Amino acid sequence: SFRKGEKLTYRMYYNSLMTGNVTAGIATIEVNKKSSIDSTYHIKAVGETKGAFRWFYDVHDEFESFMHMRHLMPLRFKKDIQEGDYTTSNDVTFDHKNKKAVWVNKKKNKNK
Repeated sequence: SFRKGEKLTYRMYYNSLMTGNVTAGIATIEVNKKSSIDSTYHIKAVGETKGAFRWFYDVHDEFESFMHMRHLMPLRFKKDIQEGDYTTSNDVTFDHKNKKAVWVNKKKNKNK
């Protein structure tokens, strides 16, 4: 169960005898309401490397879900990934009435 305004933060550590615990990355998950009028949850998860670890492997990933607050049915999903030289950006919109989902690869501008 979750509530509007809930935020979870996770820290990833690298540990060695030479360095001890060093923060390698941070991930957050936050639940918000889309707007004061709308009955939609906006759940956003962000993960990224921190400090010197970016030199080895730079990561910045974002995932967003929009769900109906009462039924918890997904309305939209967004994914933006940047991991080193690899990037991708996808957007999925759900049409429950017509039992369809439209997937768009924003990087390649493709629809399915």
